[in-house]
Amino acid sequence: MKTLTEIAAIAPQLWAPARELAHSLGTADGPAYAVAYVESVARICGGVAADQCADGEAWAPTDWLAGDIAAVREASALVGVVLDEAHLWAIYCEGDTRAAADYGAGE
Repeated sequence: MKTLTEIAAIAPQLWAPARELAHSLGTADGPAYAVAYVESVARICGGVAADQCADGEAWAPTDWLAGDIAAVREASALVGVVLDEAHLWAIYCEGDTRAAADYGAGE
């Protein structure tokens, strides 16, 4: 995992909505921020996907959207952390549309 100094050096490469959400979680060190960043990518991707459901349609994914899992894996590689994909899947399935909207995803 990367230190905060290493993460600061790659900050322009991080997805801005997930970068800001991870910062808002109050992470105090590089490893904690790296985990929060990857989880934030999964959370926001799920929120953006859930937001695309038709009115009255429930968000009930059966699999990752290809671009979403690719984004999560890219985020993991970028910050040097490997997280259990089942854990990330659970976060993705929450379909947190508030997180997606609050951090400007999908714009």
